[in-house]
Amino acid sequence: MISSTTFILTILATSLSATANVIRAGTTNSTKCISAIDLSLQNGTPVGIFDCNTSYNEQWVIKKGETKVQVAGTSFCLDAGSSPQNGVGLKVWQCYDNLPAQDWYWTDDNRIALKDQGFCVDVPNGNLTSGAQLQIWKCTDNNNNQVWTQ
Repeated sequence: MISSTTFILTILATSLSATANVIRAGTTNSTKCISAIDLSLQNGTPVGIFDCNTSYNEQWVIKKGETKVQVAGTSFCLDAGSSPQNGVGLKVWQCYDNLPAQDWYWTDDNRIALKDQGFCVDVPNGNLTSGAQLQIWKCTDNNNNQVWTQ
């Protein structure tokens, strides 16, 4: 059964909505979070892994099931590019409705997958070095590089 509950973990005091969460690297290292690499968000800003610090560029609006993954308080969404394939680096881009590169699904086993495309948000080679760009990769069961928590 798929739940449509929105999870809340870390909330900034008053500047962001109550649905802003950090997304942590799951079972591999709970002190690392998904973050836009540059604080000045613009189309094409890479998305990577960083030490969690609750800065605005690592606050995301996401819910279980079909979802956009949006930088809280902005018009930027997690984007997999126009030609999704293994190894494509993730970035933020202006949010658009019905854009397959921004249509995600938060699975019951805590993977963030491109809806109906078979690709998941992935830490390349398990590299948790701060600043390493995240990628999409074929969704694979029991792959800790693809597990995320809030």
